[in-house]
Amino acid sequence: MPNILDIFPKVTQEDVDATSMGVESLTTGSIDFDTAVNHHLSVTGAWSLSLSNISGNEGKSGVLVITNSGTTSTPTMPSEFKTPNGDTAVWNNTSGNTAMLSYYIVNSTTILTNYIGNFT
Repeated sequence: MPNILDIFPKVTQEDVDATSMGVESLTTGSIDFDTAVNHHLSVTGAWSLSLSNISGNEGKSGVLVITNSGTTSTPTMPSEFKTPNGDTAVWNNTSGNTAMLSYYIVNSTTILTNYIGNFT
């Protein structure tokens, strides 16, 4: 079986090991693709998601785990996120719910994403 680092040469062992943790009660979940490939956000209330350092990270993939630490709103998603058929994710905004977004960075304007929700 090939090593994942052979398949995705831009991904380093540090990327695989690193996880960026979110901050409780955040209003803007900031994802910096230079810091990690997997990110965990803990959100409450009205919040949105912002991205940085997309360019230069083409070919990287990972997951964003989003846990509602309180009741939340449906987030504003970055325009770079492209979903199958252009569908909008149906978010569960209940406190304690967890969702996951898998992603693959194609280029600086296109990040393929898929939403999986309702982990309780």
